[in-house]
Amino acid sequence: MDMKTSTLMTVGLVVIITIASWTIYTRVAKNSFSACAADTQLCPDGSFVNRTGPQCVFAKCPQLGSDLPPYTSGILGSVSIGPICPVMKNPPNTECVDRPYATTITVHKSGSNSVFTTTLSTTTGAFKVDLPAGTYSIQAGSGKTLPRCTTITAIVAPHAYATTTISCDTGIR
Repeated sequence: MDMKTSTLMTVGLVVIITIASWTIYTRVAKNSFSACAADTQLCPDGSFVNRTGPQCVFAKCPQLGSDLPPYTSGILGSVSIGPICPVMKNPPNTECVDRPYATTITVHKSGSNSVFTTTLSTTTGAFKVDLPAGTYSIQAGSGKTLPRCTTITAIVAPHAYATTTISCDTGIR
């Protein structure tokens, strides 16, 4: 390859690199492509919203009007677990009666797979969760196979507390 060809190839390569660099720089400067941070914002209703749009601002939270916390309604309940003994007798042994169960309570609005809120039952099995009026699905337990707890549907009226009992099966037979 002679000197003239080599010089032309070098100049051509420099021109291509310069054009590519300028194109990338102007696109970044004009914000023609961007990615938003993957963080979320907690809304007053307990839901979350993500960043969106070219400015990466948080989406608006749902407007609930009078359903903003603190709520004056919700669910009062208790959680029990049993059987405790492997063989139930008649009359029942007092040591084998179902016992209160301290566990996580997960609340979903009916028709939604999103968790609305969570709470814990106490060592006496009692729990209270403040909620706006509506229909809810309540689940107790850690999500493991056992103990298996019943899922309860509760209807919460405005300014009132629904009551419920959740039973959990230990799997002991």
